[in-house]
Amino acid sequence: MNRAVFDTGPLIHLWEIKACEALRLFKKVLISREVVAELRLISSEAQREIMRYKQLEHKSLADSSKDFMMLLVKSGLDVEEASSIALARQENIRYLFTDDLNARTEAQHLGFEVHGTVGLLLRAFREKIFNKKVAVGKLQALHDSSTLFITKPLVEKAINEIEHFKR
Repeated sequence: MNRAVFDTGPLIHLWEIKACEALRLFKKVLISREVVAELRLISSEAQREIMRYKQLEHKSLADSSKDFMMLLVKSGLDVEEASSIALARQENIRYLFTDDLNARTEAQHLGFEVHGTVGLLLRAFREKIFNKKVAVGKLQALHDSSTLFITKPLVEKAINEIEHFKR
């Protein structure tokens, strides 16, 4: 996964649990201008922290991609989610990160490989960005301290994957 596009959700959730270093998994992380604007609205501190990662690059949508984004908005997605999907399509990037179920469903339907914050934390553990103790703590914090709605059984399943991972 050299390049990926991120929606706002996973970026905010990583920031909330102090796990933005997981972005180091990628050589380049693209975010739309709409995502940058939403980050600023949610928290200027979060925006500053997230934007300091050298992998992160914000990019504008071409006119044809804006048209595609508007079609996605009309189908029920938020502008930020729709712009992320449109950006991935525009830049021919296969990997999209979002925690929104509707955006995830739409992106999968369009042929993207979609992951969320939990999958990102698991990958960061497998790639040795986080050790076992840290990864488990980040997953627990995701449930206990972040704004992501995530069930305890899902967190327990992810922790179980970490506990049984063979290096």
